Amino acid sequence: MGTAHAATAQLTLDLTSANTLSVTTPAGAVLTSSGTIPPGTYQVILNNDVPDIRDTDHMFHFSGPGVIVLTDMGAGDSKTEAYTETLAPNATYVFQDDLQPGVGRIVITTSATAASGGSTGSTGSGSTSGSGGTSSNTGGKSGTTSNSSILSGGTAKAAFRGSLAGVVSSGGAITLRKDGKAVTQLKAGRYTITVVDKAPAGSFTIQKIRSPAHTLTGSRFVGRHTTTLTLTAGQWFYYPSFTGKKTYFIVTT
Repeated sequence: MGTAHAATAQLTLDLTSANTLSVTTPAGAVLTSSGTIPPGTYQVILNNDVPDIRDTDHMFHFSGPGVIVLTDMGAGDSKTEAYTETLAPNATYVFQDDLQPGVGRIVITTSATAASGGSTGSTGSGSTSGSGGTSSNTGGKSGTTSNSSILSGGTAKAAFRGSLAGVVSSGGAITLRKDGKAVTQLKAGRYTITVVDKAPAGSFTIQKIRSPAHTLTGSRFVGRHTTTLTLTAGQWFYYPSFTGKKTYFIVTT
C-alpha cells in the first residue's frame, strides 16, 4: 500500500456567481455550511465563478490535518485550479476565503472509514536529515512535489508545530502565512511548508541570518511544492530573489 494512487473522487470547492461558497461532494450533494464525506484521496477542484467585472481580492483557504491549499487566484490566473489531497479519517477540514469572510465558511468532517469501493491512501515522500541540509526545487516544469528535510542543525525529534502556506503570485510577490495570518513569529520546531508558485520567473527562498539559503521553489518552477523543515531559534527571512524584498520573522525557543 506504499504506492500513491490517483484520486478516484472529485471534491469541488466553489465561489459561486452569487458570491457565496459551496462544496459539491462526489455523491453530488451541495454543502453550504457543513457536511460529512468519507476519508480518502480526492481531486480537489477550486472554481471562482464570479465574473471578473464583479470580482475582488481573495485568499481561498482549504485546510485540515495533512492538507493546506492556499491561493489568491489573482488577476490573470486561471479561474479553476486542481489539487490532489488525502483527507484523514475522523478529521475536520475548513473551506473559507481569508480576505472575504462574508462569502461564508464551510466545515467538512470525515467519517471513520472510507465508503465501500472508495480510495484511501497518501502520497509518499522522501526523508533526509542532518545539520545545515538544503531543500530546493528548481525544476523547469509545472507540477506538484513534496519532500522532507531538516534545516539549520535541527533534529528529527524536534516538535511538530504545524503547517505554513507560502504563495508566489503571478506577479512574483510572495507571502508566508500560518492559520491564515502573516508569519511574524514562530516557535522552534518542524513545520510543513506548502508553496503554491504561480510565477514562471518567480521563486520562494527561506533563510536564517548568517546561514545558507534554502530555495523551496526555483525560478523555473510553477506548481505546488511541499517541504517539511525544522526552524531553529533566531531571525529568519524569505524572499523571491536575493535582490528582492525580504520579509523577516523571529523563531523563538
